Amino acid sequence: MTTEADDYPRGQKRTWYNQAIALADASPEQLIPEIANLLPWLKDGNWPGAGIVGELLCKLGPPVVPHVKRLLREDDDSQWKYWLILTFACSWPRSLVNEISEELMCLAREVDGEGVDRVALKALLINNLIDEPTATKLIDEKKLSYPSEDIEELKELLASMGK
Repeated sequence: MTTEADDYPRGQKRTWYNQAIALADASPEQLIPEIANLLPWLKDGNWPGAGIVGELLCKLGPPVVPHVKRLLREDDDSQWKYWLILTFACSWPRSLVNEISEELMCLAREVDGEGVDRVALKALLINNLIDEPTATKLIDEKKLSYPSEDIEELKELLASMGK
């Protein structure tokens, strides 16, 4: 069981980027036991080193899936969910995204004001994991909540699904 004290990033924010660089030298065998401690680094994708850590975790693939699945299902932090989806569901191969597709669909059906629903739907569309009628219905429901350019992006992804 890990505690918040075990979570990365550690110490002062000005040291976080260098911590991430040091982690880049770690082997997958060293990183896998630290997955639960590294994921909090992605609570804000703008934090120093978050991109590096996201790439490292993304490359680990399957061992990260159950952690992301649990966080998408159980955590209340919308911003964290947003960054988790952007980091993993928009980058992983379709086979891995499929393992979290149920959680993505649940999030896509909600309107949360943080954009989690939009980015979840985007991940489903990118990975062709949603049928066209369901996607069309969800996009139509989001028209009142998002700027037209966000809706147009979703419509373009929907149009490219069949190609």
